[in-house]
Amino acid sequence: MNELQSLIQECLLGSGHVESAAIIQKKNGLVRATSAGYEVTAEQSSTLLNAFSNAPLVREVGLSFNGATYKCVRCDKDALYGKKVRILHYEV
Repeated sequence: MNELQSLIQECLLGSGHVESAAIIQKKNGLVRATSAGYEVTAEQSSTLLNAFSNAPLVREVGLSFNGATYKCVRCDKDALYGKKVRILHYEV
């Protein structure tokens, strides 16, 4: 396990507050590490990197990724943190 993989496993997932994570190199979109079973395609990497240039919009409307919607809890020049939004459907 490399250093970045350890960071994801021990610090992020180990906190109990993070379900899955990826570390993507901002300058070229290279996926450096992911949590087990979490795959990020080149297209998804590009979508995430584009979010940095649209930070105000991402903060306002969130981000759709891997079939889920995420509320932006933090987006700055170096990191993007999202919280999965659980949508409840009620039948009347």
